[in-house]
Amino acid sequence: MTQFKLHPLYTYAAYYAVSALLISYKYEASTHNGVIQMFGKVFLRNNIIDKKYGKTFNQLFSLRLTGDYEDRHILDLETEVLPLVEPAKELIDLVSEMAKKQLM
Repeated sequence: MTQFKLHPLYTYAAYYAVSALLISYKYEASTHNGVIQMFGKVFLRNNIIDKKYGKTFNQLFSLRLTGDYEDRHILDLETEVLPLVEPAKELIDLVSEMAKKQLM
């Protein structure tokens, strides 16, 4: 088992991409939880974005909290980190593209 301490850049990339999407649609949230809730309310509940991306976003945020506040917890690379790499990339690409189109 390979252990890994998740770097916050992985989770913040998704956070800022989703934040940009919200701003491009004239929605604002001032906290991480606010961004998660607004993303769900506006884009997931209205089926604008597939709910699987909401799950990915929530998992990334949960891993960030674990990494930030549970000093003794080391994430398992194979079971906790690698399965999120591609879904996180897809989420970031999707919401970034949507934000760009909205701003054009």
